[in-house]
Amino acid sequence: MRLVRANHRRNTADELEHITREMYRRNKELAEINRTLSLLRAIDSLVLESHDSIKDLCIRMAEVIVSSADYPLVAFLGETNLRGGLLEIYGWKSHGSSSIEPGLLNAIRPSTHHSWFRSHEDAQFLSMLHLEDEKLADYLGCSVAEAKQLRQKIPFKSVYAVKLRARDRMVGVMLVGSMLPAADFRESEADLLGRLSETLGIALDNRLLFEENKQILQQLQKTNAKLRELDKTKDEFISMASHQLRTPLTAVKGYLSMVLDGDTGPVKKNQKEMVSKAFSGAQKMVYLIGDMLNVSRLQTGKFVIENKPTNLADLAEGEVSQLQETADARNLKLIYHKPEKFPVTQLHFLLLLPYLY
Repeated sequence: MRLVRANHRRNTADELEHITREMYRRNKELAEINRTLSLLRAIDSLVLESHDSIKDLCIRMAEVIVSSADYPLVAFLGETNLRGGLLEIYGWKSHGSSSIEPGLLNAIRPSTHHSWFRSHEDAQFLSMLHLEDEKLADYLGCSVAEAKQLRQKIPFKSVYAVKLRARDRMVGVMLVGSMLPAADFRESEADLLGRLSETLGIALDNRLLFEENKQILQQLQKTNAKLRELDKTKDEFISMASHQLRTPLTAVKGYLSMVLDGDTGPVKKNQKEMVSKAFSGAQKMVYLIGDMLNVSRLQTGKFVIENKPTNLADLAEGEVSQLQETADARNLKLIYHKPEKFPVTQLHFLLLLPYLY
């Protein structure tokens, strides 16, 4: 009987111990989940509320991760030139490692042509204990001397590198320094960083798009300013050219008018017809020059519309008469049957105000 009771107490103690271990494990899992969710919410809030540049945003995100997850170092790398394929430190934050100098991390400029960046692996450990200086320099894109200096000044035992992706492409890399060897890095920490990589990748991609759009907008503004300047120059040129063309045409019209009026002597019928056509052509040139001036001054809006009675039959006859010589030179025959009776039409003419001349 005593043996049965002892076995029962032993079984009960084993069950309590098992339940205690299970509760501890579940509580630990819940704590990890809560930490992950809290960190994700903090980053989401930071990204939504921040209007900083991409480098300032990376610094603030690194500060949030370091303070929440208590990592010794968190750094973000991004492409300096989309065609160059080099990564540089966008922003970083250290905890408990005050000896880290900003200039040290600037030496890290890995190339995206490295085999790891072209592989399907989204994360990898760099064991600082077993990695040779030449190999470390190859990973970090720096010289062997700089790799040795980094190893001395930043005494991490391992570095965890995670690719940050968005829209099926890599937009950056997150480096997490650890005082633990790669073998002792907990799986839960790797899961946390993996979850963070999705949110951080989207955040970086959105900020990159924002800055690209901002640069495009600035370029468009500069281009529009140049176009406005060119348009202004064009208007000034048209105005100047129109005035300069009008002066000799006025003289041509004046002399032709004197010839038609007989001031230079008798004019034969065929001569008068030819001079009349020349005078009409000069008058049309004056109208064309006036239209050029109107175009250059339309932006001012200082013009009035005047209706004038116009006989379209006479207008068409004048145009055909102007083309007759060209047609004759090309052995073409123009026939115009002018209607005897045609209604007078009110046409619109633009008249600039006198002070615009």
